[in-house]
Amino acid sequence: MLSKESLFKWLFFLAHSSTVNFLDPITRKLQTAVIEHKCWHAMNKFIDYRSDTVTQPSAAMKQAIIEAVVGDDVYGEDPTVIELQERLADQFGKQAGLFFPSGTQSNLVAMLSHCQRGEEVITAQENHVFTYEARGASVLGGIALHPISSSNYGTVSPAEV
Repeated sequence: MLSKESLFKWLFFLAHSSTVNFLDPITRKLQTAVIEHKCWHAMNKFIDYRSDTVTQPSAAMKQAIIEAVVGDDVYGEDPTVIELQERLADQFGKQAGLFFPSGTQSNLVAMLSHCQRGEEVITAQENHVFTYEARGASVLGGIALHPISSSNYGTVSPAEV
């Protein structure tokens, strides 16, 4: 079992390991919850949020990973993943949760679950989903990405939409 502190440190790493998907309210809630728990205080260095390959875990995060009980997730035998999914589903009042190892994968699944072939996702032209994800939604789901301009913070105004 993960301690509350270890879980939130791990969630902080997951929530900040890639660009936040502006289409996914659960990701936004997760990020807010993690920040509210001030897990970022555990890290005493600059954190580069550009991608999940650039962000580096702290020593405490690595220790939590080393101590995590693991199993085969394909067969539903990973108690740490199961605990994480159940805890987050409960925290956000959802029937179930689903762990994704990367932001790119979670962004793709979010778009595939919300759109049918031929539909469109409106996104900021600077967002990760448009700039760096190799048009996975278009290639795999037949979803058009419609980029619009955004603020310096990556937000789009209702007028632009």
